[in-house]
Amino acid sequence: MPRDIDEDDIPNLADSIPDVPIMNGKVIGIDEVLNVPLVFTKWSITKSKWKDSKGEPKPLLTLQFKFEGKTRILWTSAAALVKQIRLFQENCPDATYFKATIKHVDGKFYKFFK
Repeated sequence: MPRDIDEDDIPNLADSIPDVPIMNGKVIGIDEVLNVPLVFTKWSITKSKWKDSKGEPKPLLTLQFKFEGKTRILWTSAAALVKQIRLFQENCPDATYFKATIKHVDGKFYKFFK
């Protein structure tokens, strides 16, 4: 460390990055859990490697849940699911889990339902 830098002035990396939950479990496709009531235990929205029509990274939603007694994970950029999770985070900022059923609506988009 250079002598002219006070250690107290050095920012801590952990203080400047968002807390992303670590998720474990086998990754499965969204179609494997359609129309199945699930309890989601962790989720995060990050940037995908895929780009939208403006060239910006699409949001990537990662969901962790129990399926057939085992912990599973799925990744999706489904816009309606991402929007619903963002609204849920705004309305229930302290929630640590939720239950929902993912359905494919008219073969066009995915959405959480009761």
